[in-house]
Amino acid sequence: MSDKTFKLSRFFSYKSDGIKKVVKFCGIKIQHTNKYKKLCAKLSQTNNQLQQTQKDLTNTLTQTRKDILENQNHIQNELIKIKDILENQSRIQNELIKIKDILENQSRTQNELIKIKDILENQNHTQNELIKIRDILENQNHTQNELIKNSDNQINLVKSVQKNLSMVRTEANNNFTVIQERLLSVTDFKKALEIWYRSKTGCLLNLDNPTTYNEKIQWLKLYDSTPEKTRLADKYLVRDWVAEKIGKEYLVPIIGVYNKFEDIDFDKLPNQFVIKCNHGSGYNIIVKDKSQINIDDVKNKINKWMRENFAYRYGYELHYRDIEPKIIIEKYIENQGTNDLYDYKFWCFDGKVYYIQFLSERNLDGLKMAFYDKKWNKQNFVYDYPLDVKNIEKPDNLDDMIKLAEKLSTGFSHVRVDFYRMNDGKLYFGEMTFSSASGVSKWNDENINKKFGDLIKLPSKIYDLDKKQFKESK
Repeated sequence: MSDKTFKLSRFFSYKSDGIKKVVKFCGIKIQHTNKYKKLCAKLSQTNNQLQQTQKDLTNTLTQTRKDILENQNHIQNELIKIKDILENQSRIQNELIKIKDILENQSRTQNELIKIKDILENQNHTQNELIKIRDILENQNHTQNELIKNSDNQINLVKSVQKNLSMVRTEANNNFTVIQERLLSVTDFKKALEIWYRSKTGCLLNLDNPTTYNEKIQWLKLYDSTPEKTRLADKYLVRDWVAEKIGKEYLVPIIGVYNKFEDIDFDKLPNQFVIKCNHGSGYNIIVKDKSQINIDDVKNKINKWMRENFAYRYGYELHYRDIEPKIIIEKYIENQGTNDLYDYKFWCFDGKVYYIQFLSERNLDGLKMAFYDKKWNKQNFVYDYPLDVKNIEKPDNLDDMIKLAEKLSTGFSHVRVDFYRMNDGKLYFGEMTFSSASGVSKWNDENINKKFGDLIKLPSKIYDLDKKQFKESK
């Protein structure tokens, strides 16, 4: 074999070995590639499983968070209930303390009941008279039958007698009720006032340290019902005060003053007038056409008012207690073209006007109310009645009205002075009120209750209504 041939043989041998190695390498590569593909598929499957697991965990966490929030809300509700229970327990404790006080005061009440018993025992004569009346009524059956046979006029006579006897009995019962109420009220005005105040407001009355307007009005009713206030709460006697302070030209003309209804001669009265009682609030009958009134209805209403002591009617406004009841008939007044009467109420504190309350539509769709400051800027607060949304024109004589109100209010920690203003600007005095709404006003803004309370400076001396003397306040 030639050297050249040998070299070629070795070359091809080497080439063959190289090709085998390449083929082997490629086989390994292919094998690795397949493994890689399987690994990638497995990783993809694992990734999908992880994503699903992540979703499941997310859903679980979301549900867990929702459950936790619901549990927190439930716990909060339970805590609120527990708080309410604790507050109720505190209220119950306060009530128990009150009950204890009431029980401790029973001895005094028992003494008063003994007094009432004595009064009842002294009613023998009245009871005997009522028994006689009852016997008369029981014996009327036979008499009625006889009278029916005789004439219709006699029947009417019997009915009239029965009616009169019934009125006598009712009058006796009413008088006894008034006496009984007065004796019971005298026992403990303070306790009675506290009970009444809570029944109207739902709040405990703090008479030891009053802060709100409503609380201070209760204090003034209890400890500052002076003879001067009694005089000025009297719608007849206050006229002298007005004449002395600002002049009689501001008084509504009086047609007549009477001690009893039977003294009134309606034939001599004009077609229009106002009939009222002097010893309370709301005792008014407006007559626009005399021919349309029912005299019997008016009589019954007036006589009922005359029997009442307004001090005990709504919240122990004790400055009304000693007013002697009278019937007043005044000239009828109204603003022309309105069928209404414009009523300006000046809220005075220590002789200074702070706010003006305007009332209208009392004879129309229902009373409306608005408050203004001294510069006639409308305020957004009212009490008990709806806000009058109309903007009321400022009176051209507002400054004069303020001066008049301040003259009348001088010397009092708080009083409301009312004026009526006619179309031509003429002013008529209305009344002086020392306990607006009897101190249970429902303000639409409770901050006003506190603000007005801050304006009232309570007197340093208190007035003992029963002993009729002043003493130092504790």
